[in-house]
Parts: sequence; C-alpha cells; structure tokens
Amino acid sequence: MPELPEVETIKKDLEKKIIGKKIIGVKIIQKKSIKNSPNKFIKALKNNYAVSIGRKGKLLILELNDKNYLLAHLRMTGQLVYRLELSIHAQNAPAGEQAFARLHFEEEVRDNHTRAIPPRRSLSSEDCGEKSRNKHTRVILCFEDRSRLYFNDLRRFGYLQIASGKEKDKITEKMGVDALCESFNLEILKKLFKDKKKTLKSLLLDQKIIAGIGNIYADEICFDAKLDPRRKVNELNDKKLQRLYNSIRKILASAIKHRGTTFSDYIDANGRKGNFAKFLKVYGREKENCKNCGKKSIQKIKLAGRATRFCGNCQR
Repeated sequence: MPELPEVETIKKDLEKKIIGKKIIGVKIIQKKSIKNSPNKFIKALKNNYAVSIGRKGKLLILELNDKNYLLAHLRMTGQLVYRLELSIHAQNAPAGEQAFARLHFEEEVRDNHTRAIPPRRSLSSEDCGEKSRNKHTRVILCFEDRSRLYFNDLRRFGYLQIASGKEKDKITEKMGVDALCESFNLEILKKLFKDKKKTLKSLLLDQKIIAGIGNIYADEICFDAKLDPRRKVNELNDKKLQRLYNSIRKILASAIKHRGTTFSDYIDANGRKGNFAKFLKVYGREKENCKNCGKKSIQKIKLAGRATRFCGNCQR
C-alpha cells in the first residue's frame, strides 16, 4: 500500500498542479529517502520542471525538462502531498504579514542543505485540507509559485530517485505488464499464466508478472471473479481467466473512481483520504457476513506470505 489505484490518483492530481512549474528549492530532510547523492539530487531538480507524469504499476514517473526522470515509489507508507505555501489567508493579510510569509519562504529556499526545516505556524485546514508537513516529511520540493510538494514516509521504505532515460527503462523493464495499460488483454493474461503452478494470489502479487496489484486489490479481484485465491493458475480454464481479467479491470477502475483505499496512511496529493474502503467486499471483513451470500463465511488465512481474505462459500 499504496497500490495502483492510489498511485494513479496521485498522478492525476499532480498533473493538474505541478506540470511546467519551476522547482526553485529542494529540501532533503532524510538522506535515506533518495537513491542519489544529495548534491546530484538537488542539482538535477533545481531550476528544472516536470513536463509529464507517467506511471507503471506502483511506480510514479515524472519526466523532467532535461529528459531525465524523477522516480517515486511510495512502498508501504509513502505520501506525496501538494499545497500552496502562501495561503489564501496570507494573500489576504496585511502587507506586513504577506512580506513576512514571502521572506520566510525565500529564506528556506536559499538554504539547500540537508537539515530539517524549523517549525513554523501551520496553515489552517481551509488553506491546505490537512497539515502536510509533519515529523515524517523526508523531502520537500519548492516551486516558483510558492507551492510545495512534500514526500512523507512513516516507515521509510519509499524513495525518490533521479534517473536517466536508460536507467528508467532498466527499472521498468524488470516490471511486469501494467494491470491497466491498453496492451494488457485477455490473451496476454493467458500467456502470463500459462503452465504456472503458483497460486492465483501469489501470481497477482508478483510485480514481475503483473505490475500494480497489491494485497487489498488481489483479494477483491479474486472475490469479484468468484475464484479461490488458493487455486493453481494452471487449473483455470478460459472462462475463469475471462472472469479474472474482467475483475482486474473492474476493481482497479472502480478504486480509481473512488480515489483509492485508506486504512491508515494513504492520502492523495490534496491530503485527502480515499473512499474505496466502503466498497470492499472481503478485505478486512473476516468478522462480518459476506455481502454476496449473506453467510458468515469470510475466512482469513496466510497465503503467499500475506494475510488473505476470501468467502469460502462464494469462491469455490
């Protein structure tokens, strides 16, 4: 977590907010969160800007004006949160307060060392939705219009990386087909699963086979397709594979429509939670009745090293 729907939601948010905006300052608070040297990372981003934002699986790919790329992987608890630093309140404030706000911002931008930013008066919820900078903020990008992009990460497994075109291709080539790309069709799914003796759940989670599906959506896809996640994929006939393919598309598209699933850490680029949790049928519902058959038949087992939920009555 975040999985494909959450990363796609963030991608769409950022496309509206940061494309073409010059980066005038970079703050590295946690060196572990970047895969380059701090000097290389700052030099590559300062006075540069994103011309497009792409995605493969759970990897966010920002193409920069100089043809390099900023890669962002959120792993378990990563967040990318955007906000306008000079708030509406500050813009409408007396000239003295506006000058102070601008001066404070410009002083921070000039200081590009890898030290933490000192605390300051936070913006109101009306200005930025939710407080975005916190003790888990690892990197901050400052834009010329006084907006900022915060990379927050509680567990510190996520990362940002500057990569050349060749380096980016080398990384993405190791990943499987994106679960929502146009080229992913039923025939491709059949080829990927052909002669595989692994369980359905383990194949859905394998990012080298299909990129983007994580634990939440693997369980929901299996339920929607009425397939037992313990089934070996080489036992699935064409009819079942068709149901599986349809469910992959359906569940991921629906999750994107509802802006992802939030249980604890995920928020979108606006700092808001996703709404898909209310539509989950099996994930996190092992103590509740099945929404399909009405029976108390949702089980929780460990499969492919992950907690797995399914309905023993509906998924035969």
